[in-house]
Amino acid sequence: MATGYLSAAGLLVEKSVGHDFGRDTLVWPIVFLYRQYLELELKEGIADFGAAAGIDANWTTHDLRTLWRSYKRTVDHYEIGGDVEATKAVARAINEFAEIDPGSFSFRFPVNRDGSRIARDGHERIDLERLRDVMRGISNYLSATSGLLTDMIKAWPDDGPEYDGPEYEGPEY
Repeated sequence: MATGYLSAAGLLVEKSVGHDFGRDTLVWPIVFLYRQYLELELKEGIADFGAAAGIDANWTTHDLRTLWRSYKRTVDHYEIGGDVEATKAVARAINEFAEIDPGSFSFRFPVNRDGSRIARDGHERIDLERLRDVMRGISNYLSATSGLLTDMIKAWPDDGPEYDGPEYEGPEY
């Protein structure tokens, strides 16, 4: 499901290239689709791999920072290491989405739940082609992580390793 949002956003970016009117009107659904992709991908990763780390799936929150922390704790449980700089870059992008759209409202509705108008300034500064490229990189990171965890779990006998380590004390990124 998540990849459908990613693909749809990419198609809209391609459609908007070279068309100022299209770009100005498509920026809203494009950014929403990319944000929705991130939210679903993180939720799916937690649901698929979190139980072994003692982390329950959380399908109710839209808070990307909360989801990222749970996702990182999940991945860190498996001790796969990885590219720290890539992880930091993904964390920065997720934090940026969380900053501009904390509740998944800013690119879907003209008002918040309390009825106050959502600021619409700044969308003209979003480089959609750059955003698409960043999202492709994030997708590669999340997909590779998921693939690695899937392969590791398949290689473990029975239900996987027993977890008896301390509470998570790793970086929050």
